Amino acid sequence: MVGRIAIPPITPQVPHPRLYDLCRRIIGAFCWLCRCEVTGLEHVPATGPVIIASNHQSYADPPLLSRITRRPLSYIAKEELFRIPLMGRFIVWVNAFPVRRGTADLRALRAGLQVLAAGRCLVIFPEGMRSPDGRLLQPELGVALIALKSRAPVLPVALDGSNRVLPRKPPILRPARFRIRVGAPITFEALYDKRHWEREDLEYVARTIMERIAELLGQTFRWEPRGADEGATSSSPE
Repeated sequence: MVGRIAIPPITPQVPHPRLYDLCRRIIGAFCWLCRCEVTGLEHVPATGPVIIASNHQSYADPPLLSRITRRPLSYIAKEELFRIPLMGRFIVWVNAFPVRRGTADLRALRAGLQVLAAGRCLVIFPEGMRSPDGRLLQPELGVALIALKSRAPVLPVALDGSNRVLPRKPPILRPARFRIRVGAPITFEALYDKRHWEREDLEYVARTIMERIAELLGQTFRWEPRGADEGATSSSPE
């Protein structure tokens, strides 16, 4: 327990259907006010496991991603969010589960793999934190490890302008225009059957995902390897 909020169990549950549907309808109405433009929906799988890998600009990103599919989404969220009484309960209901950022959080890794093994959608923000200016940050390697272990296709998604919908300062929700661009799924067939993945393999997967997201954003991504002692499962909203 953290305060009065129970940290979700290792096995994530399907999101509360009525609450999730209500939230999705509210978000849909808000996106209509924002004149949200969504492209690439033909790439979203209708069934089966999929990792939705998106850049991260705002706290609004997780709910906004519900616009790309009617399928329920599960989220990896930083553990600190579960300490906020109202938010903590809400994100548990819509099936977020916690990760300790900056560490190799095996509990979060297992939970993410269980979501995918059940044929569901898992949202991961490879950067692990919000970008302060909209430019892509370096990824953590958690997304690569989950992609290789699960063998699920990775769906690159670019959120452009969500930092105007809910900026850092002041953190007030506003109907600003934004775009969501969905790319073709990525798989890593050449790596799935390796007996042991080297750090270079994980970096290749993470770099490839970020380069696809950069293409969707119209940015150029420059890879800068992180230190070898940094966590491999922290790919959560900050």
